[in-house]
Amino acid sequence: MSAYADFQYARSALKLGLDDLIPKPIIRSELYDALLRACRSFGDMEKQPEKKTDPIIRKVEEYILVHYGEKCSLEDVADFVYMNPSYFSRFFKKETGKNFSEYLTDVRLDAAKRLLQEGNYNMNEIAEIAGFGSGKYFSKIFRERMGSSPTEYRRK
Repeated sequence: MSAYADFQYARSALKLGLDDLIPKPIIRSELYDALLRACRSFGDMEKQPEKKTDPIIRKVEEYILVHYGEKCSLEDVADFVYMNPSYFSRFFKKETGKNFSEYLTDVRLDAAKRLLQEGNYNMNEIAEIAGFGSGKYFSKIFRERMGSSPTEYRRK
């Protein structure tokens, strides 16, 4: 994603292997399409045989990739796939091996780690972008799951 009007930045990114460029302001449908293409491309690159994933789970994973930075509750996602929240919770755990909140936290942490590596954002901005809400909560969860603080992770 870029807010730069200068095409030179885009040209440099293309030379580095850019797959897609989404100009700001971001149009949600363009971002969604780019994420789907990236996910499919990544899946094509894997050499090992792919486990058959239920189409509902694929739909949920795609939804989470687009909405992880927003309020994204189990009830919202269950509603998105037209399922009862209790049934969806059991179904999701059975199919993925993780409960919904663990999965969502993993996606949010992956996004936060990318943002930390970029170094362009402070902890509160990363917390907000990745969907954690507060910087304090983000730091707590990050330390619990990653074994170091976000600041220590960024330094490494």
